[in-house]
Amino acid sequence: MTQPRVLIADDEPLILSALSGFLKGQPWYVEAVSDGKKALNSLMSGHFDVAVLDIQMPQLDGFGVLDALVKKKIDTDVLILTAFGTVPRAVEAMHKGAKDFIQKPIKKKQFVEKVASFISARQPVTTHILADRLDAYLVANLTRKDLTLQVVMDHFGLSKSYIWKLFKDLGTTFTERLAYHRVEKAKNLLLYTNEPIYVVAELCGFKNQSRLSEVFQRMLKESPKRFRQLHRPDDVIL
Repeated sequence: MTQPRVLIADDEPLILSALSGFLKGQPWYVEAVSDGKKALNSLMSGHFDVAVLDIQMPQLDGFGVLDALVKKKIDTDVLILTAFGTVPRAVEAMHKGAKDFIQKPIKKKQFVEKVASFISARQPVTTHILADRLDAYLVANLTRKDLTLQVVMDHFGLSKSYIWKLFKDLGTTFTERLAYHRVEKAKNLLLYTNEPIYVVAELCGFKNQSRLSEVFQRMLKESPKRFRQLHRPDDVIL
C-alpha cells in the first residue's frame, strides 16, 4: 500500500502552517503550497489522494484548481476551505466536484477526521477492515443525493447480501448509518453557521428541508430549528 498524499493550499502563512501542523504525526505525506498555481503544478506532477484548497488564493483560486482537476480527470478528492462569507461559493464548489468543505476557523480534530475519512475511503479494501471502509465511504460521500445502496455496491464490487452483513456487523443498516452521518454534519452546521435550514439540508445530502426535519425529529426528538435554538454554544460568533 502506497503512502497517502495530502496537498494543502492556502495563501495565509499562519493558516497554512497550522493545517500542516494538524497533520503532523499522521502516516501521510503532506505538502503545503501558498497559491493555486503551485497547487495545480503539484497535482499535475504527482498523485495526491486529497487536496485541501482555500477558495481565495492568488495566481489561481480554489475554483480554478478544481475546474482543472475535473477537466483533466485527475483522481484527487478536494476539501474546500472557506470563510463565513464564502460559504455559498463552497457550496458551488461541491456542485462542481469538491467532496466537502470546512469552515474557518478550523478545529484540529474536525480537520484531521475529515481528511482521514477521505483517505480511508480510497484505500484498497481488505476483508478484515471492509466494514470500516464502508463507513468511511459514507462519511466521505454523504453530500451526494444519489448515494444509494446500489452506488455503494458498485463502488466496492459487493453483493447486496454481503453489504447488508457488513452493516449488520456495525450494528446498523445502510439507511440508518447514512442518516446518522448526515445528521451529525447537519448538527455541526446548525450550531456553527447561520445557513438557512434548507441549505443545511442540501449540504448534508438530504432531498429537501422536509426530509432533514423528518429524520432529525426521528433521531433527536426535536426539529432542526429547535436544536439550533437550544444547543448553540454561547461563545459562537457568527
